[in-house]
Amino acid sequence: KRQNLNNWTDFLKRIIPLAFALVLLAGCAQKHYTPAVSTDFNISAVYSAGDFSCSCTVKMKNNAVTVTALSGKAKGTAITYDGKNTSFSLNGTMQKVISAAETPPKNPAKLLYTVFSSLKDCENIKVVDNKYNYVGQTEVGSFLLVQRVEDNKYESVYIADSDIKFEFV
Repeated sequence: KRQNLNNWTDFLKRIIPLAFALVLLAGCAQKHYTPAVSTDFNISAVYSAGDFSCSCTVKMKNNAVTVTALSGKAKGTAITYDGKNTSFSLNGTMQKVISAAETPPKNPAKLLYTVFSSLKDCENIKVVDNKYNYVGQTEVGSFLLVQRVEDNKYESVYIADSDIKFEFV
């Protein structure tokens, strides 16, 4: 009986730490991040699509995104997208308004509107190198939005399938 008791004790000494480790690992498997998502902001960026690149401002206010070119041939052009319409202005003068259906899928304001509107429901969030990485979908491909953990500032949006990138500065 003493031999059986020693075998049982040895068995428990081995199995309890293993079971404890499995419970700890199971608890770590699903980590949910809830970063602060800003819906009103005005930040500088560099926009690039293929060979084209320009500095711009990106403004989100009242559930609309405005991208204003600050350099290059597009300087002074502002595009605002609100999910229903896209408006174009040049140096503050309204030039044209088109419906969301008429707005090309690669329109920078439409792309950013899609990205930022999807963040509140985004479940595909990981932390990589102390930065939140959001992954989602636009009409022209999947996006990766990077946001710094320490101050919640947006760093970049990249749509690899379309070679489109916004780098926030």
